Amino acid sequence: GCSLLEAALDAEAKGLTETNFADDLSGFEMATKLVIVAREMGLSVAPEHVTMMPIVPGLSTARSREEAIEVLKKGEESLRVRISAAQAEGRVLRYVGTIKGQSLSVALEAVPQHHTFALLDCGGYAVEFHTEYYAEHPVCVSGALGDDAAVAAGLLADLIQVVKSLGAFDRGSVELLGRLGSKINKPPSRSPSFTVPLSRSNGSI
Repeated sequence: GCSLLEAALDAEAKGLTETNFADDLSGFEMATKLVIVAREMGLSVAPEHVTMMPIVPGLSTARSREEAIEVLKKGEESLRVRISAAQAEGRVLRYVGTIKGQSLSVALEAVPQHHTFALLDCGGYAVEFHTEYYAEHPVCVSGALGDDAAVAAGLLADLIQVVKSLGAFDRGSVELLGRLGSKINKPPSRSPSFTVPLSRSNGSI
């Protein structure tokens, strides 16, 4: 196959990486995602609490794209050794983020060839949930990375959640409910909007 550097440059050209792809290959980008999930689980954590193992040594300190390229060139041989060792065991390498109890980590792991992570297409993702009732057969969610529209929709959903947490109410929904209560089927004359009480904010959204 191609070298790690060639794969990184190809992913960059397809828009699958950060501006400095060292953020992806060092584990930092995945660490930030782990922190988001962990906080949703009620954990009080930050990126510095995540144990990160870069795909090749030195990526964690690469401050620019140019530095990352040099690090990848130097680390190519060590990665090929790990790939060969995994193949000898019938496994493949995948970059995996894990939340277990209070521990968060990102590391390159050798997983069985039939594992969900091993079957991912380029640009895909998968999340496994190991719970008390799904210990041996975890629940898995997988799919393709979101495009610009999907990312924008996610940001909008987060924004709505934030303003609601500040005490906002949906004027459009209130108006619609009022009309339904009065048996008026005319649709709302304006789009829904959210207002944050002035006692807790200084404006409207």
